[in-house]
Amino acid sequence: MAVKVSHLKPTFTAPAAVYLPGDGGAHERVDFEVHFKRQPGRERDALNDRYLKGEIKNAELLDEIVVGWRGFNDEAGQPVPYSHEERREAEAEYSGVESAMVVSWYDHAFIHQREAAVKNSKAPSLTTSAPTTQTATS
Repeated sequence: MAVKVSHLKPTFTAPAAVYLPGDGGAHERVDFEVHFKRQPGRERDALNDRYLKGEIKNAELLDEIVVGWRGFNDEAGQPVPYSHEERREAEAEYSGVESAMVVSWYDHAFIHQREAAVKNSKAPSLTTSAPTTQTATS
């Protein structure tokens, strides 16, 4: 019998940000969300291996793992539906979009379990603006 975690969706959403040139040498941060295909570990690791060996580039990797996005609008302010072609056009117009998506996948699909537990347990401090981390005695 194979284990099945029933409450997981076949996709997961992760934040991404691309930095574009702004005035005075500053950079404009554009935040968006990427909808990734949830993959079995072996499939994910095989894609990672091909990417690291240079067998596939950003565009080919994203063709395999991205199923949607949110945060990009057209001239009329309407959401632009995701497609591989639309993503490639966005990359051609705003260099860095695909790199931001790849970074988001690596940041969110390969997280170490202990790091995730620490990240999810941070609570705002009552005395400072810095987050606090749970310890074995708290």
